[in-house]
Amino acid sequence: MGRSGTGIHKEDIGGSGSEKVLDGERTADLLIERHPGVLKKFLGTFSDVVILILDEEGRIHGCNRGFVRLLDLDSDPTGGRIGDFLLPESLEALTVSRGDAGEKVRLNFQSPSGIHSITFRIFNEGGERILFGEKIMPTNTDLILKITELNNEMAGMTRDLHRKNRELEKANVFITNMMNTDYLTGVANRRFCMEALNRAISAARRHEMVLAIVMADLDHFKRVNDNYGHDTGDEVLKCFANVLRSCSRLEDVVARFGGEEFVIVQPHNDRIGSAAYAERVRHIFQEMCFEKIPDHLTASFGVAQFEKGDTSDSLIKKADDALYRAKSQGRNRVVTA
Repeated sequence: MGRSGTGIHKEDIGGSGSEKVLDGERTADLLIERHPGVLKKFLGTFSDVVILILDEEGRIHGCNRGFVRLLDLDSDPTGGRIGDFLLPESLEALTVSRGDAGEKVRLNFQSPSGIHSITFRIFNEGGERILFGEKIMPTNTDLILKITELNNEMAGMTRDLHRKNRELEKANVFITNMMNTDYLTGVANRRFCMEALNRAISAARRHEMVLAIVMADLDHFKRVNDNYGHDTGDEVLKCFANVLRSCSRLEDVVARFGGEEFVIVQPHNDRIGSAAYAERVRHIFQEMCFEKIPDHLTASFGVAQFEKGDTSDSLIKKADDALYRAKSQGRNRVVTA
């Protein structure tokens, strides 16, 4: 049988059968001798092997497509410096390498997609340095370490997220309290009082429950501000609010309605129970002593019970009318609508 023009035959490798193994350098010789175009096309264009040719000063005289693909370059880097692509420690390692008989050096390249580690064989030929390299593939151990590192980062991010969520919840609670609270006395403000009253009326209608409110007003409070100053007046307001709270139940809503006027919403309570509450507050407050005020202070109260057809506005008006009668009858008393 004649010799083929493209095949490699047993006689080319100096032996017969499978007893001989093709020598690596001999294979390269055959490839260069018989198929230089294939080798040129593979190493220059298709291979992932990285080839660099550098001068003694580190300028790039040439590179293959493998290098361009690895670093995702937009243009041919020929003429540039290899140091522009290497991390500083890798540039130092390349500088001190001798390139004797294919010295092995690991270099780290920086690119937009990240850091790439490549192990090179370096040869010095005719004043140039020729580098052949392959990208280092991570081992199972490297992958496990990387996954562990990412898991730890994820756990840390999750902890930070939980912490920030807790801080956000606290901030939301604080903001909500600020929106619903009277800044001076610490009891609810008028806006929250009306919301609470509307909810209480809705529940009273649906479940046919009793509901009453108390409207309280400090007697002759303008005299306190005029005679003893607004700071003293503020202390009186805070003390009165504390008395209202101390006598209230957990389900009651105590609110500063405006100025020296307060409203107490009392679910599950009728006019008799709310009048007894108001009488208790009235008695405690009139017995209180204030350092800068020689006379005892008093308060008047109007009580109203929710009736079918009442709205929040009509219930407030009934309590306000009862309070007006308490004022007109001499103050320091409780009047029920």
